[in-house]
Amino acid sequence: MKLEFRLYYPFMLMRLGIIFSAIYLLLPALESPGEALSYETLAEDGIVSGFGIGRGDPLSPRGRIAAINSPSYVKPTKGLYPRNTLCIGTQVDHGWVFSPVESLNSHEIINHEEKAALCWCPLAGLCISVEGDMTVSGLLRYDTFVLYENKSGELILPFLQRKYGKRDSVRLREIQLMNYRGVLETFPTAGILDPKMHRRSRPYGIYPTDDRVGLGHPRPGLTNIFSKAKYGYRPKEIVLVAGRNGIMEKAYPLVELKRKVQAPEGSFEDRIGEQKVTVQYSHRHQWANVVDAEGQSLNVAYAYFFALVQNLPEMPIFKAH
Repeated sequence: MKLEFRLYYPFMLMRLGIIFSAIYLLLPALESPGEALSYETLAEDGIVSGFGIGRGDPLSPRGRIAAINSPSYVKPTKGLYPRNTLCIGTQVDHGWVFSPVESLNSHEIINHEEKAALCWCPLAGLCISVEGDMTVSGLLRYDTFVLYENKSGELILPFLQRKYGKRDSVRLREIQLMNYRGVLETFPTAGILDPKMHRRSRPYGIYPTDDRVGLGHPRPGLTNIFSKAKYGYRPKEIVLVAGRNGIMEKAYPLVELKRKVQAPEGSFEDRIGEQKVTVQYSHRHQWANVVDAEGQSLNVAYAYFFALVQNLPEMPIFKAH
């Protein structure tokens, strides 16, 4: 009996260990927001899979597009990138950092140790900077990516500026978009993504074309055919979105700024709500900036016009005339 007990006891402990290990491993999955989500419930808010998936955990595709989590930056120098290469930038602890848009087509996000996530949605042309570390979720809302916050495990809807299922606002950080010549001449001490460490990718597809909208997941009530005659702009017209306290408030199509300034560069006065602002524009740098009376930039996002109209149809849009 003693021999049988000695043989049985270790096996019993081994089985209990396996059971408790399995429970421990399953707990994070049971607590994951993906368990409470379904494609059916997400569809009620216009959210669909960018991979054409309709069953299973809606968060399982996250990470298929790998973010850059350890970016390497170098000093911008002449000839490092073509001068008309569009770049987006944000501030981190050691100053401004920029990345060519083409370099982000295969990554979409550059994380900076939870200080700032520089995000680029190639489909919607959306450029934003948010606090925290992010991953592309694999989900789309009206042809715009939905972000996944790594720390909280929650989904972020960029245009709505809130987390899915919550009302708290997600404030956006200051962002700049300009060509590489603008980076060289305006931000000479900034960092630029090292092309030796992070190779530029191919251009991102051809959609939307001049008459079609995105991947065909438009806002309800709209078709996937874009009407330039109705809106007066090409679907991929670049729009600067400015606002106070990190909240989107007013859109400035760059083509309207060009009409207003009628010079290679210049500025004019405008209003956001009751607040006077100064709008700066440079055709040479493909750049625009909205600043308040203290000179603080109010730039919070850039996007293609078609994406702005789908997600924020009531957004005030600046007109030159």
